[in-house]
Amino acid sequence: MIDLSAMSFLLLHGWQNRRPTGHWQHWLATELRAAGHEVVHPQLPDPDEPVLDVWLTELSTHVKAAAHSPAPQDRDSAHPVTPPDREPVSPTGPWDRKPDGSAVSLDPGSELTVIAHSLSCLLWLHAAARGRVPVRAGRVLLVAPPSPSITASHREIAGFAPPTVPTGQISTSTPFVTATQLAAAATKTHLVAADNDPYCPGGAATIYGEPLGIPTTVLPGQAHLDMDAGYGPWPAILNWSLTGAPLESR
Repeated sequence: MIDLSAMSFLLLHGWQNRRPTGHWQHWLATELRAAGHEVVHPQLPDPDEPVLDVWLTELSTHVKAAAHSPAPQDRDSAHPVTPPDREPVSPTGPWDRKPDGSAVSLDPGSELTVIAHSLSCLLWLHAAARGRVPVRAGRVLLVAPPSPSITASHREIAGFAPPTVPTGQISTSTPFVTATQLAAAATKTHLVAADNDPYCPGGAATIYGEPLGIPTTVLPGQAHLDMDAGYGPWPAILNWSLTGAPLESR
């Protein structure tokens, strides 16, 4: 049984994301830390042109921090320039530093919750399929994964696109990640997405939830569950994080 009171958290961002202060993941990291939980919200390398193998290595490193290793250093210094059309990064915060300034190391005696948004949902699925999750998580929440076709249509992230059958769907007979692999990576995996996500035409429940056997919550009319859709503070995901309550829109 997962002990939510002892839960630590790893938050993984998506494409072109530099952890802006207005994003719900930034808000969630702050709220969880204020509630006494250890949180790591790392800046993944080259968010504009991410490389799957590099992000897989980063994922493995950060998940290992849940067991033994100190969390890797914040990587904001590798991306000092914020484009003018994006909110500025908060270079440090409660999710990657203790009050004394030292790096957070997730408590090895606690359960780990991984909350991935957008492209990092596909990162997690690839990691599970390839056995690149070194410590089994207690819970994984996949928020608004982009469809294989949309992912493949963008050169910068095409390497993250899951293989599909000719219809553009993930095969139900030979899925690229199996239920056994997902269970080896996490005790519980859940998917939440909107029914009108422009980055996942056809619906995440149909494209990912059903063929991969992942329980799915569909939120009507909430688009990509990002800042453009109004997702700064999101009390329902904080409630889910702390209590396991059902997910709702903001």
